[in-house]
Amino acid sequence: MGLERYKNINSLRPIKQYFEWGTVKWLHEPEDADMGKLMVAHVHFLPNVEQNKHLHTGDEQIMYILSGKGIQMVDGIEYPLSYGKIYHIPPYAEHYVKNLTDKPLEMIIVYNANSIRYKEFMPPIEFPKKYDIDNLKNAIDLVALQRVQDKSSQAFHMSIVIKNEKGEIITEPSNVSEFCKIRCEYNKNCQLRNRERIDFIRETQVKSCCLDLATVHTPILVGDTYVGNIICGPVLLNEPSEKTIRILKKEMQTYGCKNLLESYLNIRVITKGRLYAIMESLGTMSNFIVESGVNNLGQQDLHQKTIQILEEQRKQMELEKALNAMKIEVLQAQLSPHFLFNTLGVIGELAYIKGAKEAAETTFALSNLLRQTLKRVEDMVKVRQEVNYIKDYLFIQKKRF
Repeated sequence: MGLERYKNINSLRPIKQYFEWGTVKWLHEPEDADMGKLMVAHVHFLPNVEQNKHLHTGDEQIMYILSGKGIQMVDGIEYPLSYGKIYHIPPYAEHYVKNLTDKPLEMIIVYNANSIRYKEFMPPIEFPKKYDIDNLKNAIDLVALQRVQDKSSQAFHMSIVIKNEKGEIITEPSNVSEFCKIRCEYNKNCQLRNRERIDFIRETQVKSCCLDLATVHTPILVGDTYVGNIICGPVLLNEPSEKTIRILKKEMQTYGCKNLLESYLNIRVITKGRLYAIMESLGTMSNFIVESGVNNLGQQDLHQKTIQILEEQRKQMELEKALNAMKIEVLQAQLSPHFLFNTLGVIGELAYIKGAKEAAETTFALSNLLRQTLKRVEDMVKVRQEVNYIKDYLFIQKKRF
């Protein structure tokens, strides 16, 4: 694919970028965006200027000094910059450069926009085969997603918002610039704060916003299904044009916005290397949204299956209990207790009549014993009845032996 994946970038990314501290002229761009983001640039620092401190995201740099003298700060430690020296700036480092002389400070910088190779350690998504898209949207933890968005926004020093495929905002915009807040009060075409239908895109793109500003759009895809968009920005890829300054001054007079121009000039001007790194990070964030939704759906499925298994086990136990109770009832019915007790009572009475007192007492004891034994298992028995049961049992055993 190469840079075709960023098809709208060329008009927004000049070969030479202009900053307050100097210029960056790009000598090489990657031919294959998926194989890496190696870029080479010639950097020209004006005499006695200092680049503002900035936090690198995923862009790693190697610097070769061509001429001049200066210093650079990497994570709070200063290093001298001199002719012929090579320096390395790791990803996610705090960095700035200062020219110490009245002559230009020139260097060659090699950018490598490191990306997280998400597909290398995440299993392939077969989402469309298992779930539907509406379930995915309901499964996404918006609170956790908002936290991820807020932290990413702080790292990029740019605003981020997430919209669904209809253009509806599903997270609160993070870190909205002061310029956007002021201008959106009278201009309602803000990409970050207003609902608007988003065109389907398959790859991350840089799009024109307004007044020389650009925003990064990253699609959220589930298989081939488009479910939303991550929008990040705005940023400047060059110093603002004179035409833009005139427009802003006119709007300040028309709408009485005193701080409009100042807030615009505070928007970051970023290099192409850093823009690549941000685009890669947004792609990782898009994958995180999909994977977390799929994972939550999997957990929900597991929970439902566990409930079903426990319910089936409960029904099985109730069925076994009912079968056991039925067996006891069948046994009790087979004994015909009423007939048995009547028969034993007659035998006991006849024994008394015939003068066989011991035989009668033994018969009555057996009758009581059987009556107590054949009662339902779940019926409560008084202690007195249990004691009588034991006495009858012992009486019969004495007669027996």
